[in-house]
Amino acid sequence: MLARDRRAEAVEFFLTSAGVPSAVAAKLSRDAAMLANAPTLRHDPFAVMGERSRGGRTPSEQAAGVPVPALVLAGGASPEWMVETGRRIAAALPRGRFRLLEGQGHVVPPEVLAPVVVDFLTEPASAPAR
Repeated sequence: MLARDRRAEAVEFFLTSAGVPSAVAAKLSRDAAMLANAPTLRHDPFAVMGERSRGGRTPSEQAAGVPVPALVLAGGASPEWMVETGRRIAAALPRGRFRLLEGQGHVVPPEVLAPVVVDFLTEPASAPAR
């Protein structure tokens, strides 16, 4: 689709393949920003993050090697698979924390996101995981 510059179709196909409801995907496939970014879909992790690109390691094995504190966020209104993936990534990180942002979707407004990130960055390193 991208090779034929059928961007709207490519965006819609990608989104529905990722679990976005078809009505939402159809609407987003007409969005100017989505259309402008459509050529980047060929670099999507679903397509390019095969075994060789991770050195044969699973994402959990990769996460286990991250030594720094990490905050994994998910919006409570996001698809359940996104929330569950966030939980699993946080659990795999040695110093990972998971935080569910109730009522939020995949894109969180800065006024909601910023205080959560500031809290994480300013809390003592010995604070218990939430």
